[in-house]
Amino acid sequence: MEPDWTSLIEQARQAARRAYARYSELQVGAAALTDQGRVVTGCNVENASYGLTLCAECILVGNLRLSGGERLVAVAVAGPDGQPIPPCGRCRQVLVEHAAENGQLLTADGPIMITALLPGSFGEGFLPDRRASSQAVAGPVGADLRAAIQAMPKVALHDHLDGGLRPQTMIELAAAAGHDLPTTDPAELATWFFAAADSGSLPRYLETFDHTVACLQTAEALTRVAYEWVLDLAADNVVYGEARWAPTQHEAGGLTLVDAVRAVGEGLRRGSAETGMVAGQLLTGMRQDHRSDEVAQLVVDRVDDTIVGFDLAGPEAGFPPSGHAAAFDLLRSHGCPVTIHAGEAAGLESIEDALERGARRLGHGVRLVDDLAAEGPGEVATRVAAEGIVLEVCPSSNLQTGIAETMAEHPFGQLWQAGLPVTVSCDNRLMSRTTMTRELTLVAETFGLGLADLQELQQRALAAGFGPESVKVAVAERLA
Repeated sequence: MEPDWTSLIEQARQAARRAYARYSELQVGAAALTDQGRVVTGCNVENASYGLTLCAECILVGNLRLSGGERLVAVAVAGPDGQPIPPCGRCRQVLVEHAAENGQLLTADGPIMITALLPGSFGEGFLPDRRASSQAVAGPVGADLRAAIQAMPKVALHDHLDGGLRPQTMIELAAAAGHDLPTTDPAELATWFFAAADSGSLPRYLETFDHTVACLQTAEALTRVAYEWVLDLAADNVVYGEARWAPTQHEAGGLTLVDAVRAVGEGLRRGSAETGMVAGQLLTGMRQDHRSDEVAQLVVDRVDDTIVGFDLAGPEAGFPPSGHAAAFDLLRSHGCPVTIHAGEAAGLESIEDALERGARRLGHGVRLVDDLAAEGPGEVATRVAAEGIVLEVCPSSNLQTGIAETMAEHPFGQLWQAGLPVTVSCDNRLMSRTTMTRELTLVAETFGLGLADLQELQQRALAAGFGPESVKVAVAERLA
């Protein structure tokens, strides 16, 4: 990712103009490019008690953590005149802590490595080892574990095709389709999707798909997005992934359901051939459109060789799985694997209904925490554990839809401690501005999981994957 230093210095200059510098009168702004391609900014905020002054770099990092928590690839610090300003000692330590491996800072003499700001800097290596066992104390993940998570082969079970578009791709596809987007600037569009999805409401979250789906009404668009879906996951060292999407939402351009499925299959095959990642598609029936039997028939007929199973998604309230009994009976009679979104917006009754329909996995399933009590798990949780029904937990997405206010309050910790079969996925990488590495890092730093725990999650996810066993055996060797 090549930084646009001219743009960054201009954004730093604009940020400096908003600084609160009534004591020193030195206005400073900072702008940084993250490893997810977005820009964060900050400005200095002074205080009459001088020691409480916050530098622009510190506020930038605070905004970084608040809005996504990625790594800093390129940083520019400047005053209103646009001239680079060197960070103070404290800010050098802060930038080093949050920099990407090859992160750079713009100086008056050109870019330099951020690590060069503070040779021999203080870091986690000087602290007592809190991860000597898998029962680590929760806290910030150090550089070594973070690098190990990035490099670790991963399995993505719950990743929506129409929730993982690249912003630039969406802009190009929308232009071709004559669809108006909120903005045609890639960085601004990425921020818009994150903000729109960050509402605390599942129905509001789902509205963001009006834009992505509108861009995916041709075979060419579906093939391109499926291809890029594989490339983007493979770049995060995902070795096995299942792309879930609803064919019935892609007929506006004249595609048949079979044509749409085959277009996605073509993109997945191209991506797999290029990266070596194993990719399959989960065909999704939508709760609210009452066409799940048509989608189930596509799975039974296996109209494309990348099809691995069936999913039911959409608003839980008012649309229970029992309303799609015909589809589930058909799938069950042909031995087709099923996962169902349940226990996300609705409670235990949704999970129970999903289990009765033959679900082998639960999309999210985090409301199962309501069946955990001090005296032990209830009937539903006991059944999930006994039958090995895997939970596809998506932490960042769950926070956005109101399941918890903070990661510390997320049900993952209780579900993990109770020994329930949890896994971790992204759900919608565009809407949550996230990656598998970031999601795993979140659970590691919040709940104290060590690398061995995270590897166990990958092995469990692969075992629960719906792909052919012969293929999964080969992938398992990459996880070992």
